[in-house]
Amino acid sequence: MKKIFTKVFLLFLVTIFSFTFISCKKRNLGTYYEVKYEVNNQEYAKYFVEEGKLATAIIAPTVEGKEFVFWMLDNSEYDFSKPVNSNLTLVASYKDEEADGEIPNAVKTQLEKIVAGAEYTKVSITATENLKAEYKAVKDGKEVSIYYLEKANVFTTVKLYVGIDEDGKIVNMVTTQSDTLGKGESFNGSSMGLNGATSTTIDDSFVVVSGATVSSNTVKDLITIAFDKFMNDNPDLFPVKTLTVTFDSNGGTLVKEIEVKSGSTFVRPNDPTRSLYHFVGWYFNDQPYDFTKPVTSNITLVAKWVSVFQFDSKTQTIVDATDLAGDIEIPAKINGVEVKALGENLFKNNKTITSVIIPEGIENIAFSAFEGCSNLKTVTFLGTDSSDPLTFGINVFKDCTALNSISLPANATAIATSMFEGCTSLIQLPIHGVLDHIGTSAFKNCVQLAAISLPEGVKSIESNAFENCQSLIAISFPSTLTKISEEAFKNCSQIVSLYIPQGVTNINLNAFLGCEKLVSINVSADNKSYASVNGALYNKSLTTLYLVPDKNLTTFEVKNTVTSIQVNALANLIKLESITVEDGSSKYQVYNNVLYSTTTTSGKTTTKLEFIPAKYSQAVTLLANTKDLAANVFANCPNITEIIIEDGNEFFFEIDHLIYRKASATSTYYTLVVANRNFNGVATILKDTTGTLSSIDASAFIDTTLSGIRFTTSAHITYVSDTLFDKVPEGFKVYIPNGQTNYFVGMYNTKWSAAFKALVSTMIVEDEAQ
Repeated sequence: MKKIFTKVFLLFLVTIFSFTFISCKKRNLGTYYEVKYEVNNQEYAKYFVEEGKLATAIIAPTVEGKEFVFWMLDNSEYDFSKPVNSNLTLVASYKDEEADGEIPNAVKTQLEKIVAGAEYTKVSITATENLKAEYKAVKDGKEVSIYYLEKANVFTTVKLYVGIDEDGKIVNMVTTQSDTLGKGESFNGSSMGLNGATSTTIDDSFVVVSGATVSSNTVKDLITIAFDKFMNDNPDLFPVKTLTVTFDSNGGTLVKEIEVKSGSTFVRPNDPTRSLYHFVGWYFNDQPYDFTKPVTSNITLVAKWVSVFQFDSKTQTIVDATDLAGDIEIPAKINGVEVKALGENLFKNNKTITSVIIPEGIENIAFSAFEGCSNLKTVTFLGTDSSDPLTFGINVFKDCTALNSISLPANATAIATSMFEGCTSLIQLPIHGVLDHIGTSAFKNCVQLAAISLPEGVKSIESNAFENCQSLIAISFPSTLTKISEEAFKNCSQIVSLYIPQGVTNINLNAFLGCEKLVSINVSADNKSYASVNGALYNKSLTTLYLVPDKNLTTFEVKNTVTSIQVNALANLIKLESITVEDGSSKYQVYNNVLYSTTTTSGKTTTKLEFIPAKYSQAVTLLANTKDLAANVFANCPNITEIIIEDGNEFFFEIDHLIYRKASATSTYYTLVVANRNFNGVATILKDTTGTLSSIDASAFIDTTLSGIRFTTSAHITYVSDTLFDKVPEGFKVYIPNGQTNYFVGMYNTKWSAAFKALVSTMIVEDEAQ
């Protein structure tokens, strides 16, 4: 055995030296060629040979029932005496071994060395990695099981026959067909590192020399263990290749490669991480990798991921995204399919995401996609020059109260309804490209929005679009703008002036309601629908007065060209002391500092009470020919002392300090228009009067001196304005008759103001009106 070990060891040293020498020369001198060896279409070995040197005829692995013939090049036997002058791929050639019954002659020769002169048969088994075959030897009525084991590497192939008798004792062990070990040499069990001599019994508590306890249920397993230990105890005889396991994280965090001894396993590394993906596992050849399997070649394991997004590949829409937090980047593709849309309610009420990056190619963000994301601060759109139009659903960023940085891309088509409503941290919004419109309530309650410039292409600003933008100082309208809708800039209390471009043709009467600091509206001279005089807004021909915005005025003169004053046109004049009419007016007149308009029909002239200055502090007279009142004409005039109806008036009458208007001079349907200012008790509606109460004006009780109002059975009404009681004095009471608790039932499906709700909740139910 010492001869064998010495022989192999010397060969090993020569081989290592050769590789070292070649490596050094490769780095510094000469030309080298690659020589590859293939067995069964798989690479078996590879090394480099200096030009002009000879390739090595390495030992080919044994194939059961086959005999190695030679190494081939281009289907012919390769001549190893020929110098190498190019890259080579040599292929192992085998032929069938000669048969002697069921057992080849070469095998039978080795069996004879275990039990000479016996009768041999081959037993059918399932071969394992090392255990290849089992035979039975019968001699003198005794049976011996002979196991054939094999292990190969680049430098040598070890073949082992082990005989076990009926008592489980080792009869003999033989190696064969190995020049390294010495062909046909025999040795006993103790040479294999087994505990004891050849007579040692192998049982379930078999102990090897190393002291490790081995548990096994079969003799075959123990033989394999002993064989492996023999190889491990003699590394010079069996040099092991070092292999590399590389990890492709596939977009995840880096995992370093691992070096593994051939035939060994390795510990699974820590899982990589990847934003917006869950790690599935490591895969090899598209199959989950088995970490209990020994490594026999260099391999690359690929990380498999599954997106945290639920994706509908047919509509190319992300339809669900849960358990996300922090900085989020929407993927441009999922499973190779482009993402085109973000689904409805996708991140709604997610309180943990702080920023979002949206890729180029997104064409639709559905309603409420980010609504209620109260910690979302930044939204970034990539590829802002994309030609694909981008549309938004309603409420997309509604109530994103921390949002302070966003820039809409050039392909956005509109700012949708309530898109940024309640974004209380939004200070500015750069808008690129061509938008079609600014949707209803788009920026409502964006209390820090300071300035905005609407790009060319915007045609309309819808109702309440900028309502309660209390910090909005400057807004620039594009020349393409045609429409400004109702309450579009309601309560934008910091706007001082506005410029209306030439294309605007429709401005709602209440567009600038509550703009307390607005003093002037200036109109382009080229505008064909509107004009401005001293900051007041008129139609082009100056016949209709739309709005006088400056609340600081103490006097105002109605131009003689005016034939119509729109509702609330003068409502901002809260400091006005007097009003006059320019000489030559055929429509308006002032009586006792109160503005009236006149109308003549069929030779009969009637008047309409149009406006009372806010600082007016006298009695107001409804003239004998006064037929109508402007809407809210008594609102915001808290200092009126009394309302007098002049004798002969056919359209107004007063009962119990309440003033009514008839539908016509002879009608019995009445509208309660205002409570008189000369009484501070409880007034009864239509007290002791026949007729039908048809409605109550919304401003009837604004600045009232009454302490309460009593409804009666005959004065029943089911619908009133939800602001009817918003400005009544503290302690104001509402009385309704017993059995009529369905008063105001028509209001139940409408939006009540807080004041109305509070008052209705304290209504006093009593027996028939007092």
